[in-house]
Amino acid sequence: MRPGAHFRALGALIVLAVLAPCSAQASSALLEVGTSVGLGYDSNNALLASPTPVPSPGRWVVEEEPREAGLAGLTASMEGWVRPVTWLTLGFDHVLVFEQFFDTESLLAPGTDMWLRLRPVEPFSVQLGAAYGYNRHSFLPEQRYHQPGAFIELSLHGEAHVLSLGYALSHRILVGMDHDSETEQVIDLAWRARLLGGVLELGLGVWAGRIRGTQDYMQLDSIGAELLVSFEHRRIAGGVSYCPSGVRLEEGVGLASDLTLWFGVDWTSFLGTSLRYGYERLDDLRDLPDGTEYERHVVMLLFEFSWKWRKTDGPVSLPRGEEGILVDGERVTVTLHAPDASSVTLTGSHDGWKSSIPLDGPDSDGMWTVTVSLPVGRHEVTCLVDGQTKAPFGAPSYTDDGFGGRNAVVLISP
Repeated sequence: MRPGAHFRALGALIVLAVLAPCSAQASSALLEVGTSVGLGYDSNNALLASPTPVPSPGRWVVEEEPREAGLAGLTASMEGWVRPVTWLTLGFDHVLVFEQFFDTESLLAPGTDMWLRLRPVEPFSVQLGAAYGYNRHSFLPEQRYHQPGAFIELSLHGEAHVLSLGYALSHRILVGMDHDSETEQVIDLAWRARLLGGVLELGLGVWAGRIRGTQDYMQLDSIGAELLVSFEHRRIAGGVSYCPSGVRLEEGVGLASDLTLWFGVDWTSFLGTSLRYGYERLDDLRDLPDGTEYERHVVMLLFEFSWKWRKTDGPVSLPRGEEGILVDGERVTVTLHAPDASSVTLTGSHDGWKSSIPLDGPDSDGMWTVTVSLPVGRHEVTCLVDGQTKAPFGAPSYTDDGFGGRNAVVLISP
């Protein structure tokens, strides 16, 4: 992406800095910076295709022999949002991907999204955004593309379910190629659900894409489906996604498959490792090498580093004298009745049970209260009352803590 992406990210940070401190009582903000570095193996780095190949890989590699190579990768990301009021969120996310193959080839692919989400009434939300991407592969250094675009997504949010309908439109400007532009449209319908108290996530989706290039260069239609199964419990996470699709190019038709498996461990709140495997296959496309198929395997071992900053203004109150847990977006307010306690703290799985956040109190009703911001996902929390564990009352659900007691389970929806 870029030139210009760094300036967009800087502008988003200025928005965070300006809006967060001057917003209403319900305001909150988040900034997250992450980096992952990894080593891996690529069975066919010369082609670098995708489930919907753009530009058509056959046009670039008919004369090129597929070859295997080791792979070193770097991904840098930055994302943030500010919620000046509960029904409005402004945000951005930026990702820079760089891959260096051991046979001297490389790939550079940054991308940035800027968006706003409106949630005027529950359970409905609408998200509008603009995007910009860039792609350059050293195999053909004079040929690269810039891709500005826009998108909209409508969503219905349930307690553990999300149903969304999205549409994206982008224009790919090709540099150093005979044909200078392509227009891409994608529409998708997706369902996500968190089960077993948020430990398991299921996702189903269908999508259709269309690409039209100048001078009849690129004519690509595709339709496909996606299946996602993932899990997250305490410090471990993993999953699998599979996307089969049908592809029609101007030269012929075929089938595409995209499979990804991953497993990871968060060792600390800022350091994790993961192992990822990706598989791509295109069948029966007549313009590919040998006129038959394309296949690629990629295995990567990643070391992931992240840092988060959050800001929340003023606690959201439960009714006076009422013990419970109140979830408002990513803000969680815990109120506990312990009139005789000298110390009450909150601890949870969001940082690996490392920190103890003190509650304010007791007030005249013997209540202790704290408001914290938690990331999207499933979290287990409990309180320590003078060193003794006590799960807060009023959580959506509870789970066994493994020591004969129970933890409160809190789900933060996107």
